[in-house]
Amino acid sequence: MLPPKTDPRWKKIAMDPTAVAMTALPSRMLMMRIKQINPGNDPKKLEEAIGIAYEFFQKNQNIVAQDIKLLFG
Repeated sequence: MLPPKTDPRWKKIAMDPTAVAMTALPSRMLMMRIKQINPGNDPKKLEEAIGIAYEFFQKNQNIVAQDIKLLFG
């Protein structure tokens, strides 16, 4: 199960999407998309990046289960 969007680990993912080496290709592609959003200090972009990541992992939990474990333990 994924942590809620308010969990600080989501912010870490959005701010530094390449910090963790993902194993699944879809996860790596997602991280490149998050990197392109480049949230920086913009709260709207940060919220957008977190939302995209959360929805992706929510929809694809079975496919990217190993990456979820890497990110959230």
